[in-house]
Amino acid sequence: MSKLGFRILTKGYTLGMRAAAHGYSWWARRAGWWPDESARERWGRSFPESHATGPVWIHAASVGEARVAGQFANELVTHGCSVIASSMTETGYNLSKDVYPPGTTCFRVPLDLPGPVTRTLNHFRPSALILVETEWWPNLLLESSRAGLRIFVVNGRISERALRRYQMGSSFWRQLLAAVECFYMRSQQDADRLRALGVDDQRIKVAGSLKAMTALDALHPPPIPAVLRPQGDSPVWIAGCTRPGEEEIVLSAFAALSERFPNLRLWLAPRHPERFDAVARLIERHWLSAVRWSECETNPFREVRPGAVVLIDRMGGLAPLYLYATVAFIGGSLKPFGGHNPLEPALAGAPVVFGPYMEDQQDAAADLLHLGLASQVTDADALSAAVAESLRHPRTVSERAAMVETVVKQYSHVRAEVARDLCARLGVQRSVATPCPVCAAARLESTC
Repeated sequence: MSKLGFRILTKGYTLGMRAAAHGYSWWARRAGWWPDESARERWGRSFPESHATGPVWIHAASVGEARVAGQFANELVTHGCSVIASSMTETGYNLSKDVYPPGTTCFRVPLDLPGPVTRTLNHFRPSALILVETEWWPNLLLESSRAGLRIFVVNGRISERALRRYQMGSSFWRQLLAAVECFYMRSQQDADRLRALGVDDQRIKVAGSLKAMTALDALHPPPIPAVLRPQGDSPVWIAGCTRPGEEEIVLSAFAALSERFPNLRLWLAPRHPERFDAVARLIERHWLSAVRWSECETNPFREVRPGAVVLIDRMGGLAPLYLYATVAFIGGSLKPFGGHNPLEPALAGAPVVFGPYMEDQQDAAADLLHLGLASQVTDADALSAAVAESLRHPRTVSERAAMVETVVKQYSHVRAEVARDLCARLGVQRSVATPCPVCAAARLESTC
């Protein structure tokens, strides 16, 4: 693609994004998804105070990525970096305050338009931009490179499904990603897919997964409402990050398992908060007793009978709850959504079960299967059988501790190695801040 063609495409993208941003911004505020403060930050009209000089800007999309970024930020701080952090979603932003190093300035990422991005850059004056996974927003990349920032991608991943979409505009993405100095990819497969987009080998490192490398403290599980605390022979099955079409399968399996394990409780955590009400109605249609987590927090006398389904209607606190799980199911895997992070329950010592669609978590899933710490199922019957096996033979405290130690050893080196390499790169001072060549071909107006 010529420079002119790239510029035309980028201009067209910006015009479309500007129209979509105005419409979505109005709708999100009307629906109550964005408070006024959020909208002002996203349009680059208001910013939190930051006293960091030349900080490293870390951007993560939502809750899962924010956890990864927060752990990685702690590693960067030990190397002497100062950081600021942004998130795409409100839930990610709310979690950011808890997972990043104390004193980190956290804010919502600007809308992907030249004006908001440039105003954000002018306010914080970062020296580098670190994008977690695939937050490859065109104007964020272009304006950051134009401003002279060093740009990196950590925990990079590209699924087969995503690769097919990128290849429809491979020339555009090849020129856009020229702004990135180094990609730290999760696996060899992810690196190969990035090469298929035309990114040269010199800018690709196969680093391993940064996800969830910190063991959870089994001796101090998070406080939960007293009525939900497991008692004696009351096993807990946690189905986390479930997606549309999966709750029906999980609820059917739970109903069948309850006949053999009458004290079994299911804690069901849908991936997206806007589905909480719909899932609550679905539970009732299955003639099951439904209890909302939020109700138990506000009413300590709320009755929770054996065999009840507890709907976890809150965001951001699922990972430590796996410490209470006798067995855990990973959502987004029985239907083609790519799966979610299986390391979170593994780091709590809980047996892990997931479906066939784990392409977004391929390496973590393969590692857990190879280590004998997870089971993969294909349908509802296999799900029931796998969960039943864990209920018949629950792991002892020592077995859970050994599982956690195995997982930590498998992944703990990755974060330190990536941080060390990235900080070494940032330690090399450039005499002149030179944007990547593609930015000269995309000189767009910095207004919106």
